[in-house]
Amino acid sequence: GITSTTFTANSTASLTLRAHVYTTAGERVATLDGQAGQNTVYWNASGLASGVYIAIVDAKDPAGNLASRQTLKVMILH
Repeated sequence: GITSTTFTANSTASLTLRAHVYTTAGERVATLDGQAGQNTVYWNASGLASGVYIAIVDAKDPAGNLASRQTLKVMILH
């Protein structure tokens, strides 16, 4: 199966997303950079164990300023 997801910012503004993904123990397992102004960032989580992960997704405006930050729980099941 496919173990991936796309984080999306629902905004009319053009935002660039960056996500940091961590285990529940706080170990960073991925840093993901979306394309400038696309409001999305893709995560291919294949190779990671089943479990709960924490994703912190930052959205930056065209000037590079932080527009928003969201913390999400993501569950991977194989």
